[in-house]
Amino acid sequence: MNRPGETPPLPVTRGPLGLLAFAADERKVHRPIEQLRAILDGDACPRLTLDERAALLHMAYVQTTVAGRPTVIPPLLAAPRSDWARWFRSVGFLHGGYRVPGFRPSRPVRLWRGATRKHARGLSWVAHRPTAEHYAATRRAQIAQARAAAGKQWKPTRVPVFEVVAEPAWLLAMNAPSPFAGHGTEYVVDLPADVEIHRLEGATP
Repeated sequence: MNRPGETPPLPVTRGPLGLLAFAADERKVHRPIEQLRAILDGDACPRLTLDERAALLHMAYVQTTVAGRPTVIPPLLAAPRSDWARWFRSVGFLHGGYRVPGFRPSRPVRLWRGATRKHARGLSWVAHRPTAEHYAATRRAQIAQARAAAGKQWKPTRVPVFEVVAEPAWLLAMNAPSPFAGHGTEYVVDLPADVEIHRLEGATP
């Protein structure tokens, strides 16, 4: 038992799930993003190492983006861009959830993203154009199925492919391969607001 004022010990399970459960118990919060914020922005786990914080952040980000999960929401609907960027920058450049600053590309990288116009400036981009095209087609089908299930009239859904040349400083993490199609490195990118992205000519609408 801890004495008054003492910091409680970290959970025996020091993996990301154990840490999230610990944060939830300490702060009485039960949404994963709130738990993540309690750890990364607060003092729910003051003795957490930087590597553990990186693993936790990676897990939280990937679970918001991997296709096929019924509770998936895009990262920018789970938390503001400024939060994700701050969290990633606080742990340093990640590759597959590990802190490896030397893996950050030293030159600009050409990247693609399949998304509706509303979500064109999201965080996840890939270094393999066919992967972005595959995701765009998958997303169109998902939207059409959702409209049909809701009894709404069919109409064309535009999910184009966008392109950007990203500077190294904008790159926060790499995840390879992309979970959507099994090809190409996925990058987490913090695009400055004034950077122009391009819709590809001839890309599937």
